[in-house]
Amino acid sequence: MRNFYFFLLTLIVSTCFVNGQTFSGIIQNPDFEDSSGIAPWNSGNSSAAISINTDMANVQNGTQSLQFENQQSNGVHFINSSYSDTTPGIAGDVFTTTVWIKSNQDATFFIRGRVRFSSGGSNVFIDDRREFTFVADVWQQLTFSSIASGSYDSVAFFLQPQTAANDAGLILHIDNLENSKNNTLSVNDFEATTTSLTMYPNPVREKLRIDSDTFFINRLEVFDVLGKLVSYSDSVEGVIDVSLLDKGSYILRVISDNGTYSKKFIKE
Repeated sequence: MRNFYFFLLTLIVSTCFVNGQTFSGIIQNPDFEDSSGIAPWNSGNSSAAISINTDMANVQNGTQSLQFENQQSNGVHFINSSYSDTTPGIAGDVFTTTVWIKSNQDATFFIRGRVRFSSGGSNVFIDDRREFTFVADVWQQLTFSSIASGSYDSVAFFLQPQTAANDAGLILHIDNLENSKNNTLSVNDFEATTTSLTMYPNPVREKLRIDSDTFFINRLEVFDVLGKLVSYSDSVEGVIDVSLLDKGSYILRVISDNGTYSKKFIKE
């Protein structure tokens, strides 16, 4: 009977991974409630300090957050975090991370969400690096996405705030960091299950549109053939501007209240 329950638990966990549920091992202590949660983090510069913060005024969820302080004004400072999971996957898997960050001052700087897909000892890095503007003392939820360009044995995620030389005294509070993997549908599956979704024009030069009579579209994301997020739109109107993209093939990811779907298109 004990072996049966162990088998049942294993089956449930395996099914969750197949269905694209949240990773069980990719995030250790995402809310930083245990001080050991600082272990996966390290400073990229001796003048960038990291610590666990217990000031409830600077916590988005729970009682603690991770605090990063840029202590000097010389050079570019950053911190690294690395979370990994050994669940294998296939090309087309989309890896998404959400995190809450608050700054102690008005600031604009780059933050990179990096995913490392490993297979047979070889690594492929996919970067989603964007510039964010923060209003002092206001929590902001950020989302990073990457798509696997091939099969892999394990995956790791790195969050890298990259503050500038003139940001001495800048303090970031980081909390509620979550990772998930969504198995994308094949193009044939997409066509078969989303007849109420229409994408046009394809090929496209400027604006790509997704229309639906039954689905509410929350977000559109465009990936290149290597799996890098190159454009996104949170417009509920289902429109994304691709005019600045180079000519070639891309993958559009549609995130809706009915699920997540993928579709290939050509940029002219």
